[in-house]
Amino acid sequence: MKRSILFSILVLFFLDLIQCQTIPIKRETRGAWIATVANIDWPSSNTSSVAAQQAQLTSIFDQLSAAGINVAIFQIRSECDAMYQSPYDPWSYWLTGSQGTAPNPLWDPLAYAVQLAHERGMELHAWFNPYRAERSVGNYSTSSNHVTKTHPEWILQVVTSPTTGAKVNFLDPGLQAVRDYVSKIISDVVRRYDVDAAHMDDYFYVEPMGNQDATTFANFPRGFTDLGDWRRDNVNLLIKQVYDSIQVIKPWVKWGISPRGIWRNGVPTGIVGNDNYITIFCDAKAWLNGKYIDYLAPQLYWKIGGNQDYTKLLPWWNSVSNGREIIPGLAAYRINASGFGPASEIANQIRFDRADGSTEAGNFLYTTNSITGNFGGIIDTLKNDLYHYKALLPPMKWKDTIPPNAPQQIRFARLGSNPIDVVQWDTPSPASDGDTAGFYVVYKTPSASVSQTDIDDAKNILSVSNSHYINPLNIATPVTGNFVVTTLDRNHNESPASGVVSITTPPLQPVLASPANNEDSLSASVPLRWNYTPLSSAYKIQISRDSSFVDSLTTTTGLLQDSSYIASNLEGQRSYYWRVKGINFVGEGNYSSFSSFMTGQPETPLLAFPANLSTNLDVNNIVFSWNKTKAASSYRAQLSLSLDFSTPVLDSIGLLDTTMTVFNLNYNKIYNWRVSAKNIFGESVWSSIFRFKTKTATFVYGEETVPSEFALYQNYPNPFNPETKIRFAVVGNDFTILKVYDILGSEVYTLVNEQLPSGTYTVVFNGENLASGVYIYRLISGKYSETKKMVLQK
Repeated sequence: MKRSILFSILVLFFLDLIQCQTIPIKRETRGAWIATVANIDWPSSNTSSVAAQQAQLTSIFDQLSAAGINVAIFQIRSECDAMYQSPYDPWSYWLTGSQGTAPNPLWDPLAYAVQLAHERGMELHAWFNPYRAERSVGNYSTSSNHVTKTHPEWILQVVTSPTTGAKVNFLDPGLQAVRDYVSKIISDVVRRYDVDAAHMDDYFYVEPMGNQDATTFANFPRGFTDLGDWRRDNVNLLIKQVYDSIQVIKPWVKWGISPRGIWRNGVPTGIVGNDNYITIFCDAKAWLNGKYIDYLAPQLYWKIGGNQDYTKLLPWWNSVSNGREIIPGLAAYRINASGFGPASEIANQIRFDRADGSTEAGNFLYTTNSITGNFGGIIDTLKNDLYHYKALLPPMKWKDTIPPNAPQQIRFARLGSNPIDVVQWDTPSPASDGDTAGFYVVYKTPSASVSQTDIDDAKNILSVSNSHYINPLNIATPVTGNFVVTTLDRNHNESPASGVVSITTPPLQPVLASPANNEDSLSASVPLRWNYTPLSSAYKIQISRDSSFVDSLTTTTGLLQDSSYIASNLEGQRSYYWRVKGINFVGEGNYSSFSSFMTGQPETPLLAFPANLSTNLDVNNIVFSWNKTKAASSYRAQLSLSLDFSTPVLDSIGLLDTTMTVFNLNYNKIYNWRVSAKNIFGESVWSSIFRFKTKTATFVYGEETVPSEFALYQNYPNPFNPETKIRFAVVGNDFTILKVYDILGSEVYTLVNEQLPSGTYTVVFNGENLASGVYIYRLISGKYSETKKMVLQK
């Protein structure tokens, strides 16, 4: 019987998948939790720079949007702290590494996240932890304005691990002052930020609760005699107080909570799990019955089948929704974990959710790094299958059902003073309820007329954003030349479609502006400019050393959404040819007539000596030379041990000759060198890089007999100027190193770095390029080592 039921479910999934590929879902919530506590998802480090944190957050939103996510649940308060500029809570330790310390330079991650989300057509739900003050007491220092210090009388403490003594501090839910404090914080965010929802997670009372709040119960029983009922009512009071506040401040803002996935042990029949009704005093069903919640996202972090069967839990939650949205939370973080399964488990749960048919709410995935990290290939599954087409969020009918008006004046026209044409439109007139626009949806249509069938097909959605324009060239999916736009209000009611804008021809031929044809003596970086070309949504440039543009060095740029381009890394004293063409989503226009210019900076120098890949060069006197370069007034030479020249050994600027002498390089090292030329018009491209290797130190056997013991002798002469001899004896056949250091311990030269047979050796050391002072030389050979001092006296 069980096998028959499982087979039926799999068949249902398969049929549903086929249907989804044919008729993609247009309305579905697709969310991801972005956890900030303990730097789970963001920021990756609480000591990284503001620029790095902003770049990482931008990347997260880019990746979520590309995966089809349309809701980001962003954690902004995890331990009575703030990931935003709060007048009540201190800056989060997880943001700056020091609670109460503002980021420097100052910025507001919540405002930044709201902007990132809305630009990508995503909702931003501000995620609060209501009561937790310290998730691990003593883990770090709390600031002077943290609630544990300003209101210690509000704090309850629970020992969560008798073995380790771990403790959690949290706010006492039985105090009205605490409820007012939490409600005030959430109301402040709703009032000051353009968030789409306030969201609370499942941290209510902390288990295992004892009698920590006995005094509060005795002082404020409110007619209750049962401690559990009183605690649950404390939580219910806060949730209703927050809901009522949001309705007054911004009634379009949603209020959502993600309780644990099992309401009560044994509900529904066959479910076994932690009874959150008793352990953390969470009665999510009461919130639904009272309708002081807009959505629940129960954390259904279990697989299909077993004692916490997903296919039993989700239908039960839907059955008690009382008209509110049930958005199941799915355990993307458990992909490939023991007892859960591969990414296909998440895919099957999404398919079951769709096939169940009792809600179009969708799902939330925990956590973001599971998605962006592509656990088990989950992001590939989302992109290529389940979320392949964009989806709009379902409207909450109890909030608002009045659709907004359609956008006005849709057109394909120049974008302000920018030199490109884009599809653009104007803000719609206010609807009867005063709403204008929250987002805009751009559709492609197969013809110059639009039908409701076209609008209902999610395959036709090109973009959802808060922008008043779209450049279709930025859309990866190939498109036709017909577009319409609709408006979404803050509750995602959709307007009728605008008129159709159709583009049927490629751009006109551009006209080049500057530099003038045949202009010469231009600087090393040449700004190329052309006139705005009608019907162009982007441009391409070709730059060549050949007027026929068939030279192997011809460069073609990518798409440019500007009418200028800086041509750099050009060779000096050479003629170049360039031309431009416009591009739009219909096709590419014709290239402009070409124009030419000549660069005025010097030619690129040609290196002469030492020849490339030379070996056994003397370290004490190397003469570098290169050919005289046309139009050069001076030269710059660089010498480095690294190919990228990030740490040059020598960087000589303003050389007037084509030679340069270098002393005292290290023995047995590979060096890289290059030269550029300069004049009043600029600097040439760097020459090719030549490499050479210095010789090993020259050794002289002072004695014919083999030494019997290791020895390092005093150098002679000492003091010396500029040369001295260092004599040493080694026994055995060991790797030997002889180095010179300055008095601060910084390495100056490596004189020996090779395998030496037993013998007595003398090395000549030249200190001509060193300052007077005390130097140290150290010999290491096998297990032996010795150090001595010497004095350079000029």
